[in-house]
Amino acid sequence: MKIAIATLLVLIMGSSTFASPVDPWDAMVLSFGTDYYERTAFAPMLTHLPVYIIYTWPEEPAVWGFECSVEVMGASNSLLSTTSFPMPSIDVGDKNPVSHVYNFIVGYSEPMVTQGLTVLATLDLFYLDTAPLALMLGESNPSSLDEGYPAILLPDGSERSVWIENCACVNQDCCGIETEETSFGTVKSLFR
Repeated sequence: MKIAIATLLVLIMGSSTFASPVDPWDAMVLSFGTDYYERTAFAPMLTHLPVYIIYTWPEEPAVWGFECSVEVMGASNSLLSTTSFPMPSIDVGDKNPVSHVYNFIVGYSEPMVTQGLTVLATLDLFYLDTAPLALMLGESNPSSLDEGYPAILLPDGSERSVWIENCACVNQDCCGIETEETSFGTVKSLFR
């Protein structure tokens, strides 16, 4: 009995040492509306779609900026044409329409109060294709933290990572789990 209790305590302590560096309720998401759940849009060719970078359920009462990247995957002719911010800002992130990767390293002119769903930026997606596309949110390049997550800049000048809900899609269901054409028998044969 004592061994079982000791084992249980070790397992509990061990799981807390591998905790995620970020809180999943304090997240950055992409959305086609200011409502968190608008993650899929259906649109014809030659359409401008607003895409919002949203800070959801913020733990911080204010932010002074953020870092992230948005990659346009799938439809090769579509691009993010313009970006607007909720207040005067400077963005020094590299945007590369050829590689379809847009980095945002943004500083606001003053701390922005956060509550509920806070819009950090509004992107204009110029949809120039008929093929489906996905927008993937990720860490900026270069990144101040190198933790694999987007970051927010706090009013005291420090930065911290935030969780991501990393996908928004046009003309397809969004962010499903990829599958492969492999049978269970093929997988079992790997262990013979």
